[in-house]
Amino acid sequence: MEKNSTEVDTVSGATYSSKGIIQAVKDGLNQAKAAMNDGFAGGNGTKEDPYQISNGKQLDYFATSVDEGETYEEKYVVFQEWQAERR
Repeated sequence: MEKNSTEVDTVSGATYSSKGIIQAVKDGLNQAKAAMNDGFAGGNGTKEDPYQISNGKQLDYFATSVDEGETYEEKYVVFQEWQAERR
């Protein structure tokens, strides 16, 4: 889990059940991402309508997706001004 990846080895003799568990985890992570409104405040990544980041949670989503391999190649992202979130 060095890079927070779902890429893991399967257990010998339990390949099918291991793959099922891995897929279930991936599906759960994808559902969590979808529940975060795709992680952005808006936009579709085009030059005319770039992805918009307007708070820390969205910035975390962006960073995590890059860490997981999303390149955002040929996509546009804008950082909107926001006030620091109070904890």
